[in-house]
Amino acid sequence: MECGNKKLAIWYALIVLISYIGGFMTIQINTVTKSITSIANIEPATIGLIIAFVSGITIIGGVKKIANTTSKLVPTMVILYFTICAYIIFKNYTLIPSILLDIISSALNTKSFGIGTLTTLLIGMQKGIFSSEVGLGTGSIATAVADSDIPAQNGIAQIFEIHFENLIIATITTLVVCMSNYQNIMLTDPNGIEITLQAFNYHLGYFGVLFIAIIISLFGLATILTGYYYGESSFKFLKKTNKFDIFVLKFITILIIFWGSIASSKLLWSITDILVGILAIINIYAIFSLRKIVIEEYKGWQK
Repeated sequence: MECGNKKLAIWYALIVLISYIGGFMTIQINTVTKSITSIANIEPATIGLIIAFVSGITIIGGVKKIANTTSKLVPTMVILYFTICAYIIFKNYTLIPSILLDIISSALNTKSFGIGTLTTLLIGMQKGIFSSEVGLGTGSIATAVADSDIPAQNGIAQIFEIHFENLIIATITTLVVCMSNYQNIMLTDPNGIEITLQAFNYHLGYFGVLFIAIIISLFGLATILTGYYYGESSFKFLKKTNKFDIFVLKFITILIIFWGSIASSKLLWSITDILVGILAIINIYAIFSLRKIVIEEYKGWQK
C-alpha cells in the first residue's frame, strides 16, 4: 500500500479472504437455493452439490476461466432483467405516482424518527453495501487486472458501475415490488429474495418466478466466481503460495459453497454484515489517508 501501512493491509486481506469466501459466497448460494426451491421440489443439499460442482469446474480452471465466464454471464443477465422489469413497469405505469408519494410520505413520517430512523439507515447501508460493494475497496482487486493502467480511469468506471446498479437496477426492482401485493407476504427465515420472487409471481405468474430463479442463479454463479477471485488474490498477498496452497483453498471454497445452500439465512447475514462493516471501516481510513494522492491522480487524468 502506498500509505505504507503493511499491518493494516494484512488485516484487510485476511478479512477479505474470510468475508468473501465465507460470507458473500454463502449468501449468494443460499439465495440461489431459495430461488430454485421456490419453483421445484428439490432438496437444498442437492442444489448445493450441483452448484458446487459447476462452480468448482470454473474455479479450478483459474483466473482466465473465471473472467471469461463472468464476462458472458453478467451482461446477459442485466439485459434480460432490465427488459422484463421495463415491461412490468410500463404495464403498471399508472401506479408510479402513488408509489413515489408513499415512499416520500413514509420517509418523512415523524413517527419513524429516532430509533426507527437509525435502524432503517443501518439496514439500508448494510444491504446497499452488500449489493454494490460500495465503500469496501474490493473493486480495486478487479480493476487491478483491467486493460487500462490508468487508476483514475478505472475509478471512474467503478463509480459508473455503482451508480448504474443502485440507481437503475435497484430502482426498477423497487418499482416492480411496490407494484405487487408485497405487504401480504409472511416469511420465516427470510433471505431477501422471497419478496422479489413473490412480486414477479404476482405480475407474470409461474414464468416470473422461473425467470427470477434463472437470473438469480446466473448472478449468484458470477458473484461466487468473483468472490473466489477476491479471496485467492488476498490469500496470495498474505502468503507466498504454491500450487498445493491454491488447491486447498479451492477445495475449501467448494465445501463452503455446499454449506451455504443448507445454512440458516439469518446466520449467514449476521456473519457477513459484521465482516463487511470491518472492511468498510478499514477502507474509509485508507481513503482518508490517501486522499491527497487520489486528488492528484484525478487532476492529472483530467489534463
